[in-house]
Amino acid sequence: MRQVVFLLFLWVAIPFSAYLLNMQQLAASPQVLAAEDSRDITQLEQINQTRVSEGLSELHSDEELQRVTAIRAQEIVSSKRYQHERADGSIFTALLTPGGNPCENLQLQTSPSITQAVQAWLNSPAHKACLLSSGVREAALHVEFFDRIQMGNDGQHDVYVFVYIAR
Repeated sequence: MRQVVFLLFLWVAIPFSAYLLNMQQLAASPQVLAAEDSRDITQLEQINQTRVSEGLSELHSDEELQRVTAIRAQEIVSSKRYQHERADGSIFTALLTPGGNPCENLQLQTSPSITQAVQAWLNSPAHKACLLSSGVREAALHVEFFDRIQMGNDGQHDVYVFVYIAR
């Protein structure tokens, strides 16, 4: 009889423990998403600091642009095509609802630092024009792991792709 009770206990306890573990993981998920969202806001704030120092208005985060920058980063990673033209021959604006004067900046670098990416864009006249355009009001930036590559005798390095879209 004790064996039956013990087996019955295990039959109930193991699935319940798994249920509790799953609930803990689900409860942790919003915290992870909140951290990612706050990182995106910080990235936009760094761009806004530059805009304000140049006498321009701050950019506001936009949900559609956030979605499109993530899609663009994933396309670049999966296709290994680091270019403004998408694999199907279209450009990023095909993913946006019409309107505004959108621009896109891309950056590959061995650091996930947004500060380095923004500095690289500011050192390039065309990219700087996109960051500092007075005609845009909304923006999003997405950073994604691109690849691990061999760099001469320095060994393997992680490479990240940065996608910035404003309109």
